[in-house]
Amino acid sequence: MKRAESPQGGGASWESRRALTVVLLTVALDAMGIGLICPILPEIMRQLAGHAAIAGTYGLLLTLYALMQFLFAPLLGALSDRFGRRPILVLSLVGSVLYLCITALAANVATMFIGRALAGASGANAAVASACLADITTPEQRAQRYGWMNACFGIGFVLGPALGGLLGIYGFRLPFFVAAALAAINALLAMTLLPETHRLEQRRPIEPRQLSPLGALRALENATTSTLRPTLIMYVLAQLIAQFAIVLWVIFLHDRFGWGPWMVGLSIALYGLIHACFQALLTAPLLRLLGERGTLALGILSDALGYLILSVAAQGWWVFADMPPLCLGSVTIPTLQAMLSRSVDEQRQGALQGALSSLTSLMGVIAPLAVTTLYAALLPHWSGGVWCIAALLYLPCIPLLRRVSLRGAET
Repeated sequence: MKRAESPQGGGASWESRRALTVVLLTVALDAMGIGLICPILPEIMRQLAGHAAIAGTYGLLLTLYALMQFLFAPLLGALSDRFGRRPILVLSLVGSVLYLCITALAANVATMFIGRALAGASGANAAVASACLADITTPEQRAQRYGWMNACFGIGFVLGPALGGLLGIYGFRLPFFVAAALAAINALLAMTLLPETHRLEQRRPIEPRQLSPLGALRALENATTSTLRPTLIMYVLAQLIAQFAIVLWVIFLHDRFGWGPWMVGLSIALYGLIHACFQALLTAPLLRLLGERGTLALGILSDALGYLILSVAAQGWWVFADMPPLCLGSVTIPTLQAMLSRSVDEQRQGALQGALSSLTSLMGVIAPLAVTTLYAALLPHWSGGVWCIAALLYLPCIPLLRRVSLRGAET
């Protein structure tokens, strides 16, 4: 199959447009498959454990998933730099089919853990999809297209839980089989329609140090511009702060307003929809209007403001009114992704995206325990205090923005 034309080749070829479509569809279907099993995973754990008190075991299951993604994202990224994006993406999607079938047929908790470990390893394919997108996109377009990719993930993750909850009515194992079917369709699409985007002449041998998350980052920093470190620190901070909402949204709304599953679910769906629309539709116009520095500043200030409003929300309607500033903050991460992508050459895109995915997963390992502990400590005094701390974590970004010569990097 013909390779997708490099963005440096001048103009988008049919193959590159097809590759973009397949990558975005793959991300959306992957997110939908993940979301499908979210509503029923605790229930199937209760069935297998034989009792209702599964909070500790369930927490370990989630941590294992994030830990495996942390460990395997650099490996998949480096392998895609060496052997091409398509075979590694297909392999990871086939792994997803396998893990979903194992989980659907699990007869005990131990088998669930085996399946979840495989899920984390195969689910690290976001690094490969991101590298594929970088291959077919000019540096000027990357922020916009990373916004599209994140929006596709958000849409899939909004639709998935709704469908999973509906299917769960007919059996807790049914959503796993449906998710496995989606993963199989995904693998088939990648195998038959996705052109190889990483050219043979750009491939290079795998360095052993790139197979560990920290080793991959050190190798990249030695080979890249001086803008990598401050931009990377901002990226990690943004991912850490995003975990506050991921971890605490349901708990906080129940504690502050007494909301049940219906209102919480409605708020999550609306938040996900606005978030996806802002990432897809606003990232590129803001970059043209404000540049990268201005877009980052706006995203950071808007997100911090959203958290501060949430901290003092007195009535439930405040949550819905607060969604625009919170969701406008979503332009921060795709902008940082584009800046980081531009910091490395085409031969190291897979390694970079693997390292970024690994760091994101590491936040998923560390943040749940740290954030819930912090929330529990503040709850007797001020339940909203934790959102103030999230906003204050953006303060280090002010001097970091000054250190990155964004305009010089763009020219």
